[in-house]
Amino acid sequence: MELPKHLRAELDTLLRDYARDLPQEVDGLEGLWDRFRQGDQEALKNLHRRLHTLAGSSASFGFGNVSDLARSLETLVAELENSWQQITAGLAELKVAARQPKRKERPETRSIAF
Repeated sequence: MELPKHLRAELDTLLRDYARDLPQEVDGLEGLWDRFRQGDQEALKNLHRRLHTLAGSSASFGFGNVSDLARSLETLVAELENSWQQITAGLAELKVAARQPKRKERPETRSIAF
């Protein structure tokens, strides 16, 4: 089924506008990454969300290369978010343990009876 000319023209305009705005979107993603590297934890969440959106929208417009790369980066950022949370939780546990250290006897530190 062929689209009417006016709908095809509107879709072509949307496609051109989307493609035109992609470099600016990537610049924004780089800005979020830079903010995260400077200590802004919220920027990582925003980066993940925007990569997810970019992966889906670029696939919808037929830009498979952009979609695939965005999806790969989204996966890496999700892993980093998870690691970040695990590291934060681990440091909190370590802080508690450091306040109440418990000696654990290791085989090489036991007294040997002769």
